[in-house]
Amino acid sequence: LRAVLENAGYTVTWNPVTRTATAVLGEQKIQIHPDSSAAELGGVPESAESRLTSGVTYVEMEFLAKALDRSCAADGFSRSIILYA
Repeated sequence: LRAVLENAGYTVTWNPVTRTATAVLGEQKIQIHPDSSAAELGGVPESAESRLTSGVTYVEMEFLAKALDRSCAADGFSRSIILYA
């Protein structure tokens, strides 16, 4: 999550007390609550499955694509996700 959002220009922070990842770019704000389906885009509740594994937050690619206003695809051969501008 951090690498993708920072690459898109967001500042990403982690709050260990609330277990929330927050990404901010100007007025845009994304919040993820790992190990649940709770998320927010611009203060609006969204459903996005996510998990925290070994200090890394993983979230559904469709949610990231929506948050970044991009289309996405999965490449099974390289086991990677592509976000299109």
